[in-house]
Parts: sequence; C-alpha cells; structure tokens
Amino acid sequence: MLQPGPLPAGQAERNFLAPAGANAAVLGNCRSQPAQTKASLDGVALNQGREVVHDSDGEEVFLCPVCRLPVDNCEQVQHGNEVILVHGECKAQLILTAAKKEEEAHARKDRAKKKAHREKYGIGWTLQRSAPSGRTLASLPLGLPALEGMCGVALQRGSGSVQLVHPSDPSACVNLEYLAIAIQVRRSEGREPLFSLDPDYGAMGGSGDRDSCWQRKRFEPEWLGRTSLGEVLFQADYHLKELSMGEHAQPITGMKSCFDMFREDGSTGHHGGWIAREWFVVRGAEMCLSDGNVLSPRVHMGVEARELVDGPGGVEDARLTSPDHPLVRYAEAFTHYFDLIAERKSVVHELREVAKACLVAKYLVESDAHLEDCWLSWANDACAGKAEPCVEIPQLWNERRYHQVRLLDGKMMDSPNGVVGDHDVCGVYGGVEMSLDRIELANLMVSAKKSLVVSATIPTEARAPQGVDLNLDKFCMSAPVADAGQDAGTWRGLDFVGASFWTAVDTDDGPLRKDERQFLSGVFHPRLSDRREDGDLFLPPSTDAALVHRLRELIGEEDAMRQRRLDHFRSTSFLTSDPGPLFPVSWAPSSEISQQGQAGSSHVLVSRSKSLQPRPDYFADAPRLLRSTDPSFDKSTEDGTRFRIYQISSLEVRTTQDHDGEESVCAVYSSITASSKGCQDSIAETERISKAKLYVERAGSSTATAGHQEWALGKPPPHKRFFTVLETVCGHHVLIELLDDGKIRWSANPRDLETRGSLARVVRVSGCHGVTVGDMMEHRGKQAQLLGGFFSPSRSKRVAQGAYDRASSA
Repeated sequence: MLQPGPLPAGQAERNFLAPAGANAAVLGNCRSQPAQTKASLDGVALNQGREVVHDSDGEEVFLCPVCRLPVDNCEQVQHGNEVILVHGECKAQLILTAAKKEEEAHARKDRAKKKAHREKYGIGWTLQRSAPSGRTLASLPLGLPALEGMCGVALQRGSGSVQLVHPSDPSACVNLEYLAIAIQVRRSEGREPLFSLDPDYGAMGGSGDRDSCWQRKRFEPEWLGRTSLGEVLFQADYHLKELSMGEHAQPITGMKSCFDMFREDGSTGHHGGWIAREWFVVRGAEMCLSDGNVLSPRVHMGVEARELVDGPGGVEDARLTSPDHPLVRYAEAFTHYFDLIAERKSVVHELREVAKACLVAKYLVESDAHLEDCWLSWANDACAGKAEPCVEIPQLWNERRYHQVRLLDGKMMDSPNGVVGDHDVCGVYGGVEMSLDRIELANLMVSAKKSLVVSATIPTEARAPQGVDLNLDKFCMSAPVADAGQDAGTWRGLDFVGASFWTAVDTDDGPLRKDERQFLSGVFHPRLSDRREDGDLFLPPSTDAALVHRLRELIGEEDAMRQRRLDHFRSTSFLTSDPGPLFPVSWAPSSEISQQGQAGSSHVLVSRSKSLQPRPDYFADAPRLLRSTDPSFDKSTEDGTRFRIYQISSLEVRTTQDHDGEESVCAVYSSITASSKGCQDSIAETERISKAKLYVERAGSSTATAGHQEWALGKPPPHKRFFTVLETVCGHHVLIELLDDGKIRWSANPRDLETRGSLARVVRVSGCHGVTVGDMMEHRGKQAQLLGGFFSPSRSKRVAQGAYDRASSA
C-alpha cells in the first residue's frame, strides 16, 4: 500500500546540477531525515535502486529509479528499508499502479464471494431448472385432459365450467401450475401472492459492515416459498436488483444501471451512501375474450423505487425521494422498456406469466366459475415434500473505486499522499407488487396506471411490499369483452413453440417473412437476450398489433442509440480518456493523474492536445495496415459492438465490429501536434514573471506516451532535453529551450505546452519577483551570442538552467 508523503524540511531548493560533493551531501541529507509519511514501492519493479551518473559536463546527477531522468524537486517513497527519491509524476504513476492492483484483487475477491453466495443460496434463474410442470403439461393433475404445447383457458358460458384449449395467439397461453397456485391463494387469502425481500433491521445501516447485512425473504402466504411461483417471484426480484446495481450487462442498448448513473453524475455528495428499495408493479390489466371464449389476460408492468432512511423502528421510506435519484431514474427506464425486457430476459418473462395467471385466477374466482377439485389441490401437491426455502440471503452489494492523484508543479496535493479516492457502496431492497385491486374488469380495456409515489412513510409493522405484490383487488373483472385486436405477425400456433421458433428465425427460406425475421432477431438480440436457453419451454411473443408496434418502437430507439454512438466515435470529439455519456461508464478510467495549474487547464488530457485531420485517402489501405498492429483502445458495449483505435505512426485508425459481423474502418485521421502550427502570441515586455519551472524530458518525447517507460538494467540513461517555462502575472507562458539546430527557441503561449508538460518531469520550481519579459528576452540574446550553432544535451541543460536562474535570481 502506497503511503506517499512530503519531502523533509529544507529539501525543496536542492540543485541536481550541483558539484559532486554537494550532490552527495544532498543524498545523505535525504537519508538521514525521517519522512513524515512514505510511499512503499514493495512489489513494484524498479530499474535499479539509487543511481548517480555523470552527465556530459562531468557533473554528477541523481537519477529517478523509475524513469531514469534527473531528479531534484522530488518525492519520497519507501523501497524495502530504503527511502529513495522519485519525481512527483513518477510517484503518481506508482500510486495509481498500486491502487489498480489493489482494486483488481478486491474485485476478484468480491466475484468469488458473490459466486459462492449464488451457489449456496440458490440465486440465479434458468427456466429449464425452475420450470413448473404446468408449462409443458406433461404431468397434469388427475381430472384435467392431457394437452401438449401451449394451453389456454376457456370459460363455458352458462355452465361456468373451465376448459383447456389450444390458443392460436401466445398471449392467451397460461401456465396451469401458476394458475392453480394463484387460485388457491385468491380463495384462501382473498388476494394475490406477495413476495418481499426485506432488510434485516437488526443489522442494517448505511455504515454497517456489509458482511453482517442480510435480507429476508417474505412470502405471503408462507407456503408460497416452496412453490414454483414463489421461486419466480424471488428470482425476478433479485435479478432486478442485480441489473440495477450493474452486476449484469443491461438488456437494452444504451441503458445504464443506477450505479452508472450515480458515478456519471458525480453524485457522491448528493446521494452518497444511499440505500433504496425497488419493486415490480402491475400498472394496468385487462381481460379479453378471443375466439372460442378463450380468456386472454394482458398485464402492463413496471418498476417503482423509493429511497430508504434509518427510522425509529428500522429502515423506512424517506419522506421525499428526489425524481433524479439514480434508482428512481433506473426504475423509469426499466418501465419504459419493460415490454422489450420481458421478451429478452427469461425470468422477467416468467414473472409476467405469473401476473397473467393471477389475472385469470382473479377473474375465475370473481365470476364464480366452476373449478374442479384438482385445481384446488394442485397447489398443495406442488409444494408437498419440498424442503423449506432458505429464508435469509446476504445483502447484494456493488463497489466501484475511483482514484485521482493531483499534482501541482510536480508535487502531491490535497491529502497527505496526494490521492483523492472514493468508493461507493449502494444497497437495494424490494420485490414485486402486482396489485390488481384497483382494476375494474367489468370492462375490457380498463387501464388504471399508478403514478410514481415519491412521498411516503411506511412503518415497519405496515409490511409494505419490498418486492413482489400481485394484489389485483383494485381491478374488477366481472365481464370481459371481445378481443378486437389485429394480428401483426405470422408466428402463431404450435409450429412456433420451443426450438421450432428459432429454426424459423434463423432460416432464410422458412415460414417467416424477411422483415419478420429481422424484427424478431432484433427483439431476441443474442447479446441482450437469454431466451434461447429456454429450449423447448420457449413461448414466442404475442402477435397483437399493439404489442408488436410497441416493440418496433423500442428497437428503433436502440438503433438510434447505436447510430449516435457510431457518429460520436468516428468524430474528432471522441476521447478515450473521456468517452462521454453515450458509452458505458466503465469505459472511463478508474484512476487518473490531474495536473493542477497547467496552462489552459487544470485537468490534463493528452488526447486533447492533438489536432486530428481526416484522411479518407487511407481508407483503402487501412485494413492492410491493421494486420500487424494491436489496438491501443479496445472496448465493447452491452450489445457486443466493439470499438477499436489503432495508432500507426501519425495515423489513427478507428474501427467498429458488430457482435456477429466483421471489423470495418469507420474513420482515419492523421495526428498533428499543435506545435507544428507555430502559434505565437505577443506578450508585453513590461509584463512581470511570476513563476519559473525547469523541465527535463527524453529527447523526442513530445510524441511519447504519457506513462513512464521502464529502462533495462545496466543500459545508459536516455538522451535528455531541458526546457524552462516562465509564467507571467497575466497568465501568459513562455517556453525557452535549445533546438536541434543550435538556436534558442522563444515561444510565447505555445499550443503544445500542455502536452509537453504532462510528458516531461518537473526538476524544480521557483517563484519570481521583479523580473520582466523584457529582461528574459535580453538574457536570451546574450545566451545566443555565447553558444555556438549546434545542439548537445549539456548545452540544452545550460540554456534551460540559465533561463531558470535568471528568472528566479531577483
């Protein structure tokens, strides 16, 4: 663990160009004075410990063991039993490297713990493992006719008897086991099944240890936990929590988890350390009659959320949940895309099937339909002999850390180690509320929508739904009417159940039209949907025109998002260090070095300092050039689209690749550093100098990468170039250096200063008083007369050092 600290007192003005004796004294002084805090380099490979070499002038120079450039205005780090000196920039790189390794180890530990929890507590949904017998109808209870494939319920007029039929529309299919359980709950409890995943009030708390925080499953009635329906409620609720916390990729292109929203908004001050609850709700329901008096239940579902706070009796709803709260915004997005998500995610689709069964059960009971005894005993048979479910499960958590090292003139800022770091831990509770009590079923198309409640106080004893509440009592369903809906698809009937559906979608000359295959391929996108894993238990989407139209709209929104991403990626405004809100938050680096006080910006982004010129003339040759080059940037979105950037000399090639397509070039640029444009601004000669900085860089490093480079042991240090930057009281900057042709460069406000400053190392910094720009121009003229017309590292050092000494001498 790195623990950086300030230099010992009196060491800020050391001169690395001092004679050998003075230089040795400086080193001895550094060793003898204890550091207030130290940075540990244990486990970090250094070139070779301390090293003193002679430069071309015969002077001894102390080299930084990380970059092997001269070091003077330095930071201390701990390496074994030694305290050694490095540049502030090098120390920042070491800190971030150590932080990244620590974060990776922490993430591996978290993944292993969560995997163990999933296996131990039965978390995770697969329809093949959890499917009830009523789906395939292979083992119907005695007294019901055996049917194969999809099944619907028809109510015979007059007799009120229930008959099982083969519906042509998948929307009329009902899972019989869910239906039998829902009927039993409705008759015994007078309501629908309820599930809630509640916090353990004894251990809960915003600052509590997450290992001691548990969640408790609550089923009403209690025996529901031993049924297939109860398993669906739990798994759907938990999967919603995982999606909202970013545990899985989102099922919609461009959709962000609430954790991503939290980080993207910089909400650590506004919502820091929050806990909240979210739950599924039934927002509307309607009962239709299709051909043959087949009941066709239709439900409209969504997600709601509220923030939680610690109250006298435990955790309770906050009096007011802000509409811009990350979880509220996530609930709104999930509700907007619910129809598409329900088709893509197996467990959400199954939850909707449960809601449909509850709707049919409510109608049958309220209409006094004649139900045979087998319907009433099925629920008892379904849970007979099954073990009690695990009632308590560990709290779901997610953590993401962000580290920033702030440097000012090569020195650490802010905290003792210069690191600004934070990590966020957010807890989510809740479940499913399928309350149908508010829906009148006396009319066919009753659509009662429940608006989001953001102000409520629910005491602990009120047993408010934290998860799944299928209460339908608000919906009255005494007289359904005929279904006048229009079909918008040909995937009807038994020929499109199970594996037959996928064969039709994947076959060009099959029973589906080309536009239908394209539409269904978009609905069941292989990187966003897990429905193919349902196997023979798969049910296709409804062909109802309204639903198909809605799904087409949502897929169109995804296509528009993909196009916006492509347009931004191939534009010059795209930055790998700051991809922007169109792309996953995980693309942004979790650690960075912030150079405070740099010219024109307090936050250095090297990529901003390049001018990119479009080069369409290289499009034809780009694929050939990429064969021998690895990408410098390679990221994927939730739908599997890969975005890559290749750096080939001064060329920058950007490519994209769909999940099932070939890589294609979308943009080619040539990068031209701003210095080649020769921007020069005039500065008044009477303007006073306020600060001088002496820099050292590798010769030719203006095109190097920002990160420090390792050098092999025993090899000579790299060639060096020195330059001095003067800052005036008006904020102007002057760069002074010896060029390769032996001329002294005087550059006022150079555009490449930010880039060079981020790549170089600060040797020393000094405040200036009484020296003007005119004085420095006169000094430059004198130096030009003394020096010959050629370049050498020692001459470069003398020019920069002389300018620095003159500026700081007054």
